[in-house]
Amino acid sequence: MHTNLRHRLLTACLLITGLALCNQGYAEVYKTIDEHGNPQFSDQPQPDAQPVEIKQTNTVKPVTVAPVRPSTKPQKPDAIYRNFAITSPRDGSHIGNGLAPFNVSLSVQPKLLQGHKIQLFINGQLHSAGRGLSRQVASIERGEHSLSATIVDQKGNVLISSAPVNLTAQRPSLLNPGRNSRSAP
Repeated sequence: MHTNLRHRLLTACLLITGLALCNQGYAEVYKTIDEHGNPQFSDQPQPDAQPVEIKQTNTVKPVTVAPVRPSTKPQKPDAIYRNFAITSPRDGSHIGNGLAPFNVSLSVQPKLLQGHKIQLFINGQLHSAGRGLSRQVASIERGEHSLSATIVDQKGNVLISSAPVNLTAQRPSLLNPGRNSRSAP
């Protein structure tokens, strides 16, 4: 009960203080000139102070903005193709003989549109471009490689890119031509 009374008194004091401060906004303003000729302004009247007429503040009526209506035109989807991937070789694959040709297979959904091409890249370098979903790589250097592909439109704009496929290639050694590349030394 005692806390409730304190709370009410505190609220009343804050309300009275707030009202008093609001009234000060309408107080009279006085101007005096100090001994150095500088103007001084105050809300307290001083001897030889002149009241200053405060003009009404400039105001502008708010502009009414019409609500934005959603477009009635059907929106063109951002993506033409839902799925595009290198399906073979798989990520992490091993090419036992990099001198022998190997195939790269791709899948795209929906099917490739007229005028669009698929570009196959090996280590970021263009290997081939065309409409086919299967490409043959004649040979590849020994080591780790990254395959990726893109579909481009007639202007060369990339429409979609595949996830990269990393693979490792070996080549037969000239020092041991009869050795199987998969057998242990």
